[in-house]
Amino acid sequence: MNMVSPVQLLAMLATNVELTQAAGFIRRSGGRGHEDAPLYTAQVDVVGNSRVQVQPKIGPWHVRERVGVAYNQHVSTHLVVSASPSTQESSEAVRTLLDTYIERHAMGKQASENGFVVGVYGCPKQLGNRLHEFLNAFAVAVITDRTLVWQYTKQGNVGSLDYCDSLMHRQAWLPSAETIKDEYVHNFNWNYQPARMKEMACAELDDAGPKGHPVINLGVIEQYESFSLAADDAKLSTESKKRAKTLFALGPGFAFGSLSTRAFTLDGSISNSSQHSLQKLGFISGNRNHTAQELSIGMHIRTVGDQSKVSMFQQPLTDTMQTLGDRGCQVLLATDNDAIIDSIRQLVEARKCNLVVSEVDGTETSFSEEHGKHAGVGALRDVDLLSNADVLLLSCGSTFSEVIAEWTLAKNPGAVIQTVGCESEVTKPPQFTMAC
Repeated sequence: MNMVSPVQLLAMLATNVELTQAAGFIRRSGGRGHEDAPLYTAQVDVVGNSRVQVQPKIGPWHVRERVGVAYNQHVSTHLVVSASPSTQESSEAVRTLLDTYIERHAMGKQASENGFVVGVYGCPKQLGNRLHEFLNAFAVAVITDRTLVWQYTKQGNVGSLDYCDSLMHRQAWLPSAETIKDEYVHNFNWNYQPARMKEMACAELDDAGPKGHPVINLGVIEQYESFSLAADDAKLSTESKKRAKTLFALGPGFAFGSLSTRAFTLDGSISNSSQHSLQKLGFISGNRNHTAQELSIGMHIRTVGDQSKVSMFQQPLTDTMQTLGDRGCQVLLATDNDAIIDSIRQLVEARKCNLVVSEVDGTETSFSEEHGKHAGVGALRDVDLLSNADVLLLSCGSTFSEVIAEWTLAKNPGAVIQTVGCESEVTKPPQFTMAC
């Protein structure tokens, strides 16, 4: 069977070409009231004007499309991506798992039983790396049933605790590291060691007894290292393994996004500007619900000072916009290079779509020029803006791109994620081993 990507599926549906054995899910609505028919998991055959035939589930995506009154008409170009039934079930399981964890561990009330893990964060600069450092610890805490305690980063040029708190509010249930101020902390010092993921999977991190460590600090890990605990052969108890599989069932992207929303909320000063821009275009309603009138394409282009990298995104963006036929779209753009905005705008407006970028108040740089001129408040606004996307085109190797994907998936687990230039683990299923 030849598998197709979600974006390819959108293209096939929208352009009325012959579609065979495509991975996806279809919600079909017809008749005067456009009432939704039941959700179908689908291996789809569309030949000429023949009716859609539904076969067993193939992939994790669900494409909602509207056809005419007669079911044998070609598929319409109005396409909105949302979660399939199986994805919805898995996402609900994650939410239940996190609810249970927070109830048990809020403000350290269950602390003495299974030990602690220290989660270090910072903002608004170095947002991808600093959030991932914390979210890896949070994931380990949930899987091992340890109590998570927060600590502010000692990394330079990130932003003070007070500044960060004014922009990204820490949830009240989180206990601080003051809870363990008199305890010995075992620091694994994982950072960029090639074997760190295997070491983590095989370290028996849920052992807080005499052979283990009551209080642990994982080190400065900024990728998806905690995903290794979802390995089939990870050295964990049966219950911990079950929690790991549940947490990462939809991949580390949805897991980290769910953890982020349970730990932090953005201040209204961050979200209001992007929400206002989207409301003016009619993309979201006054209560901030997606109106689903047009497809939203989010795009984070990290040039690292090399403006030619924008060319890598032109074809994926064009392909995605072409799936819409005569329909419009919103393109939500974040970039480290303001100089590329006009060229992207021309491409977008030629397709009669709207380009939306975050409002900026001035220059706020990070420790490296490659992070662009808006690495502070602007970065948080970009995350909030692009989290409204149905389809994301992201930069290879960027933890900031991954954070955008995570917050998007937390809102819509069925969002389509495409990393331009490489494969990504954002939506990778937990089906692997680490040779423990």
